[in-house]
Amino acid sequence: MVAVRSAHLNKAGEFDPKKWIASLGISSQQSCERLAETWDYCREKTQGHPQADLLLWRGVEMVEILSTLSMDLDTLRAALLFPLADGEVVSE
Repeated sequence: MVAVRSAHLNKAGEFDPKKWIASLGISSQQSCERLAETWDYCREKTQGHPQADLLLWRGVEMVEILSTLSMDLDTLRAALLFPLADGEVVSE
């Protein structure tokens, strides 16, 4: 089975996290806000990192796959954080 994921790029060709989160089908506004906070944290922690784009994109792809499996918010947040932990950008 192949999962087709969308990039959610804006007109300037940049990733749009609000559009992306809205596309995940999360019904709770609070959950959407928490996922957005986690995204912002990940962006902050990867600033200046030579592989920042790759680390962030891996998290996005993991969240997209897991959201199709109806995983809970904590699992989605962990998916965003995992590439950073794996790359030793964050420790906990």
